Amino acid sequence: RIPAWDARVPRCGFSWAAAKLRAELEDVPVLYGGRVNSPEDAERALQSEAADLVTLGRPLIADPEFVAKAFAGESSRINPCVACGKYCDGGLLQGTATPSA
Repeated sequence: RIPAWDARVPRCGFSWAAAKLRAELEDVPVLYGGRVNSPEDAERALQSEAADLVTLGRPLIADPEFVAKAFAGESSRINPCVACGKYCDGGLLQGTATPSA
């Protein structure tokens, strides 16, 4: 059983599952996403060959400029997702809350 994607899940906590899948599906590209909170997390997942591609969801909600800052070499300026579960799982999608930077 995989728990909800909240702060209990370590960063890149299920990349092992993507790596296992990738080993079994040799000719199929594998995408991984889940608590990838920094460009460094994404790079580690790719370098360890856990996945062919890394996806971002909540990190882009926490900081819509995530990709621009990463390409500019400013990863220290990225506002990370803290896995609070407040905005993505409720208020933000209903238009009643917005994350603060």
